[in-house]
Amino acid sequence: MKIKFCSSWMILFWVSSMNLFGQNNKLQVKEKYTFDLSNYKADSIIYLDKMQGVNADGRVMKVNNKYVEIDGTPWIPTYGEIHFSRYPEELWEEAILKMKASGMNTISSYIFWNHHEEIEGEWEWTGNKNLRKFVELCAKHDMYFFARIGPWCHGEARYGGHPDWLVERCKNGTLRSTHPDYLNAVDKLYGQIAQQLDGLYWKDGGPIYAIQLDNENWEHGPGKGIYLMDAEKELAVKHGMNVPIYTCTGWANTEFRQGEIIPSFGGYVDYFWSEAQDYYRCPSFSFSEVRVDGQIGTDMGLKQRFDVKYIDNPYFTCETGTGMHLAYHRRTKITSDDNAAVSMVKMGNGCNALGLFMFHGGRNPMGKNTRLNERLADGYNDITVFSHDWQAAIGEFGQVRSTYHKYKTQFEFYEQFGEQLAPMQPIIPLDIEADAFNSRILQRGIRTNGESGFLFVNNHIKHDTLYQFEEVQFKVKLKEEELTFPSEKINIPPHSYFIWPFNLQLDDVLLKYATVQPFTRVGNTYVFFQNKDIVSEFVFDNDGVKSIEGNNVEIKKNQDNYYVKVVEAGLQNYINLKLKNGEQLQIITLSEHQVMGAYIDNDYLYITDAESLIFKEDQIELVSENINNQLSIFHKKLLSDIPHKQEGLFTTYQIDFEKIDINADFKITQKGKKLKMPQKYVGDNVRLSEPDEKYFDQGLMADLNMDVSALDQLYDIRLNVDYKASCVRLYLNDEFVHDNYYNGDVWELSVNQLLNGKSKEQSWQVKFLPLQPDDPIYVAGTFWPDLKLKKNTLFLNSVEAKAVYSKKIKLTKSAQ
Repeated sequence: MKIKFCSSWMILFWVSSMNLFGQNNKLQVKEKYTFDLSNYKADSIIYLDKMQGVNADGRVMKVNNKYVEIDGTPWIPTYGEIHFSRYPEELWEEAILKMKASGMNTISSYIFWNHHEEIEGEWEWTGNKNLRKFVELCAKHDMYFFARIGPWCHGEARYGGHPDWLVERCKNGTLRSTHPDYLNAVDKLYGQIAQQLDGLYWKDGGPIYAIQLDNENWEHGPGKGIYLMDAEKELAVKHGMNVPIYTCTGWANTEFRQGEIIPSFGGYVDYFWSEAQDYYRCPSFSFSEVRVDGQIGTDMGLKQRFDVKYIDNPYFTCETGTGMHLAYHRRTKITSDDNAAVSMVKMGNGCNALGLFMFHGGRNPMGKNTRLNERLADGYNDITVFSHDWQAAIGEFGQVRSTYHKYKTQFEFYEQFGEQLAPMQPIIPLDIEADAFNSRILQRGIRTNGESGFLFVNNHIKHDTLYQFEEVQFKVKLKEEELTFPSEKINIPPHSYFIWPFNLQLDDVLLKYATVQPFTRVGNTYVFFQNKDIVSEFVFDNDGVKSIEGNNVEIKKNQDNYYVKVVEAGLQNYINLKLKNGEQLQIITLSEHQVMGAYIDNDYLYITDAESLIFKEDQIELVSENINNQLSIFHKKLLSDIPHKQEGLFTTYQIDFEKIDINADFKITQKGKKLKMPQKYVGDNVRLSEPDEKYFDQGLMADLNMDVSALDQLYDIRLNVDYKASCVRLYLNDEFVHDNYYNGDVWELSVNQLLNGKSKEQSWQVKFLPLQPDDPIYVAGTFWPDLKLKKNTLFLNSVEAKAVYSKKIKLTKSAQ
């Protein structure tokens, strides 16, 4: 097995496949991990004069070389990508509410040119393409909007979003240049976008505070690169698109005008655009001051240059990967731990604006003249025609996945503690910077202001051997003191990653350190959560504290500090601190499992085992595949007429559904096992292309039978197709409506969305193509030819329909 370690240097490394992907090996740590901050000196803060704006309410947004601030307070933008034109208009509001419930504060979206002007001069801004309506919905629900206006977006769209007529007109090399053929068309595009966004900018009191110009602008020279970027910004401003922040993607050696545009970066855990035979141990799992992921953009033949010019700008990302798309030649399989570990490491590296791509999946629209998916024939990759699921935190049909819940723990932390975190500088140990891919070294870093800070640790690395680090302690040397924590040595198990505070001020109480992760704040209550089974303890400075009591905790006191050890995390756990000034402070420690189901809304904490909660005005909608669900609420709120019980500081409600069984089966009408397809390549491309369409009628074919009569009683019916083949297409009444490339996961479909606007009386048919033994395809960590199979792989194992229930619950405050 060949592993490619991608960073500023490339190394090919041979390892035994038996030792890959995380044997639980143990490493004993003989010395403390020490961070010496005794000579810490803060970097200078320099404001970017052209990066600021005042809104209609007098609120001031400014940007300096380290972070964004609003009204003088440091603020961390957190934004998730959803492409409004790839999702049904009638479900936009629900999608926005789901994203808001994750704790993020901003929604970002590409505006694909060819979705709005596929035919020159025929502009479409209605239905699923109604940009203005989407941004207004963001504003309605107090979500900021980050407009990524192109003109070239990429985003796995046909020609990166450029319309076919423009590509044809500029085929002489004037595409993406300041040539009039191109720039005049961009001028019209920006004019159209500006009309849609009029009155919605920060300056107007609207939600749009940031605009990304272009994407992956790698070409240099006269009329290209920085000259094109300058022209695009000039056109945007001409049309009234004035915002405090303008960005561009910073990889691919992009040139930009310092002080005018902020470069933004990314990082993924695997890459659909890489070669099929490559296995990656990606740099994004390692703490580093290098902002560029060396593999982004390599599908376009780019090589990264690791310039230092970006240190004059705050560290933004726009493509911290939340999953990964599937290409025909390369199908990755990403876990929630993969995603959450990478985003946490980015923040530990000093990131102060976290952009996640894609946070919400969708489906490509069908063009009037062509399909609108990316293709090898157009110079990129063969991508599914309809599906743009991306293995995202929220799937292409709105299904909320485990990644979503992992991100909630981070978004809430950045929202509540961002004021402290943003000004803190990253400190990366020299042993990691010198040997970033050595998994025998514990990945760690801190962010600090020299007096307080947060420890970041990552022991989850995809495609690498993982170890349990035993007998671990950390030492932080400050100018006036040394902190060693935990009080006793601990083990750090594989797949753990966490953020621990030291010298964190909680109102009038100084938390010297905690070996639990801060989550959020509700009134005078701070909420933390336990990491795996690592011993959880808090140490509070005695000054200002009169007494401490609690439940499911052990409390000790010495001359300087209170030591509080969590005996059992959960709903019954709490610590009450009575302060000398007469105030009280409360701390709750949840289990890691419980915090995954935790939500904050209007200063209330909710915990559920359901798939998701959707908050809208004075009601909650609970969505679940389970018939038995619990919802626990902290902070005195009642749900009327629902059975409940008291659990510690929480009231737990039982929310049950009457079970609805959905019958589903299939009948194979053609086996297609012996189908032989010639391997298809485009030009001199070494990547295997999707076979010609005619073969879908020669492979395995099956009719699906399903009772959808109960659909009106349900939130949805999910159809799960368990298969093993190269790819599959779905047809309703012989119309091709959806597709999937096999990566080892069960294919999940929404009956509700697929039948939208159609009669329930549809014939459902699936057509599969085989994985041939020598097809050079990467499937979830396996290069298919390495299996040395003799026959085609072509199986439809099962079809299962699941009822998805929902209940809308009116909220009422209890008497105080």
